Amino acid sequence: TISNAVIILEVTDDFTYAIPVIATTLAARFTGDIFNKGLYSSYVDLLNISYLDSHKRFLTALRASDIMESPPIVFREVESVQKLTEILSTTSANGFPVIRAGKGTFQ
Repeated sequence: TISNAVIILEVTDDFTYAIPVIATTLAARFTGDIFNKGLYSSYVDLLNISYLDSHKRFLTALRASDIMESPPIVFREVESVQKLTEILSTTSANGFPVIRAGKGTFQ
């Protein structure tokens, strides 16, 4: 990219062709991006290396109240095994808020 063009200009020590070299480098970069992805991305896919994609925001318009049951199924910090098994056997949910006893605040 631009750094390659600058390196070429520094090595040759001739800035007469600075604009054509930079323009050619950018044109080559954009042309290459149109036809395929970058070398390192292709290499990662070829070797089946797992990596995290860029962070994508999903469900930004939803609030917790839009998808939670009303009233919510909650657990206290200390809960009986009987209540745990009863709730887990009657619901398909797999995440529950935990509240502090007496305060009613969520953790």
